[in-house]
Amino acid sequence: MTNKKMSHFGWQSKTWAVLMQRVALLTYGGYINRGKHLTYKSKRASYNSISDMKASRLSYATWVVFFLARPTTACLRSEGTIIADPIMGWTIGMSLTDNGVAVSQGGGAHQDEAGDWNLDCDGCTLKIGKMGGKARYTNAGQTYQWLQPVTRELQDCYGACEDRKGACIKCTTYSWDINQYC
Repeated sequence: MTNKKMSHFGWQSKTWAVLMQRVALLTYGGYINRGKHLTYKSKRASYNSISDMKASRLSYATWVVFFLARPTTACLRSEGTIIADPIMGWTIGMSLTDNGVAVSQGGGAHQDEAGDWNLDCDGCTLKIGKMGGKARYTNAGQTYQWLQPVTRELQDCYGACEDRKGACIKCTTYSWDINQYC
């Protein structure tokens, strides 16, 4: 009688372990190693002893809480324009909104040695690539990185651009407006 109950308990426990590990694999993209093993090839659980099966049953509640309480990403909206002016140099105007709160409005942005734009705000940093294509945002210990589509346009900036009877100096603008992690 004990063997029958134990085998039923073992089947139930093993089934739950496989299910929870597959959920964890799909959610976190890795394998779990907590007294049981999950391989990418077989995606099945194996136990070393009955005590592992019993101990793993306690971890199901932990996995469910871990799955439900995992950190969520913020809803970020990034928009801006970089102007490459041959006379005045590079300038930027940008804003970043994190969960509906404006965290930066572009004031105080400066270029580093690599030409990337850095903006420091209260508790956060925003780094934009020289022409706007790469972005990295850090806030409260969370780091978000993305590649953003940038629209490149040439504009008439200086000279006899309207009547085309003289020299016309052009500026290049790089613009973006995207939503991420929403």
